[in-house]
Amino acid sequence: MRRATPLAGALPRHLDEDVFRAVADEAGADLFGWLRALPFVDVLGGRARYHEVVRAPMLRLQRTTSVDCRRAAHERLARCHTARREAGSRGLTRHLR
Repeated sequence: MRRATPLAGALPRHLDEDVFRAVADEAGADLFGWLRALPFVDVLGGRARYHEVVRAPMLRLQRTTSVDCRRAAHERLARCHTARREAGSRGLTRHLR
């Protein structure tokens, strides 16, 4: 669990708790606080970001493992961003009226 969770968090460039929950499996989704405290994670403006020296090898490692798991994580991340974009556009539409 403590290995899979940081690997899942390496996929998006920037993380907040919602994005992390989208890419982490259910068992690791509650470890966002722990993840933010890791020495290679920078937190700016409420969003976490991995240091590139650590993120790049984690992404390479993910490419050598299950293609299906990686694809599923990308799909969950895409759904999360789509939902945010749609919620934002609904709010923008209300302000333009």
